[in-house]
Amino acid sequence: MPYIIMKRNDIPAGILQVLDMEPNESQRNLTLDVPGQTKYVNAVENDTVVTSGTGPVVSYTAARGLAAWFLTNVNDGTGAAASGTFTVTVATPILPGDTVTVGAALFTAVPGPRTPGSDDFSLASGTDAGVAADLAAAINDPANAGGSLVGVVTASAALGVVTVDADNDGAAGNLVLATSNAGGFAPVGMAGGVDAGALTAADANNNAQDVLDLLAFGDLTAAAGALDLATVNGALTAGALVAAQLTEVLDILAGRVYQMPRGVQIEDGGGVFDIQPAVGAAGGPGFVEGSNRPLFLNDGLPLSFVMGQLSQFTSSDFVYAGVAGDPNGEAVVVYNDDGTLFTP
Repeated sequence: MPYIIMKRNDIPAGILQVLDMEPNESQRNLTLDVPGQTKYVNAVENDTVVTSGTGPVVSYTAARGLAAWFLTNVNDGTGAAASGTFTVTVATPILPGDTVTVGAALFTAVPGPRTPGSDDFSLASGTDAGVAADLAAAINDPANAGGSLVGVVTASAALGVVTVDADNDGAAGNLVLATSNAGGFAPVGMAGGVDAGALTAADANNNAQDVLDLLAFGDLTAAAGALDLATVNGALTAGALVAAQLTEVLDILAGRVYQMPRGVQIEDGGGVFDIQPAVGAAGGPGFVEGSNRPLFLNDGLPLSFVMGQLSQFTSSDFVYAGVAGDPNGEAVVVYNDDGTLFTP
């Protein structure tokens, strides 16, 4: 959904409201109409976060907003994903009934075509490259191994070598690769998986400010910039976001409430980023239910942006409490779903 985000920091909560977009929250039929999109546009919450301890590290005080989200959702970027290989040599020879294992998942060689869900792979090609390609396809098939490898590893094949890469950073990806025919499949077990550490409180606070600087929050002399994934990641002090996380950052900027209780574990005693209780779990950090304000990309948004209330609120001549904008005194900025600036 698009986002209407408060740019100024001098307008109190509960003051600014866009009333000319349908459906209207205050006028809707609670039984028949969908939730409205005309709630108040408030400035982003961004409490300073503080942690204590050296292992484990915990939140010292409760906090709401952007820095709290960074502290409990983004690691320090020091993690790495594991990788391993099977090198196929059909001349060894390789025979039907030979097996390879990826962690606890076992795959058996068969002379004919492989069957999804049967945990097998084909020797029918008779070539190193062909067998490697079929083994990689079997590992990637969600019907195999009861789906236990989905989201865990991804296999690829080239010139008779099957490379098995962990889908996520961390030591948990250092799976054992094994075979009943060491000469035919020559496994090199998965290694290099490293768990990431947590952001420091200072990094989380700085990251939040980095995002607000892109928005030019509270600055009447600078225009707001884009908040797309590449731009945000390029500005962060530490760590990086994935696409799904950018949506949550934009949600918070647009008024969705994120809260972190006191005493939440941020990093365990081994220096590993590990939120306990987990995000969204009882007693853990998470979004406050019902605080997300919907916004629909229908005719109301562009009309308001061009000639309605949004056109006034986004104007550099916007005036609040008798103070004229100079020159970029707009109250709000409108963004597309991907964080680029909205244009109708």
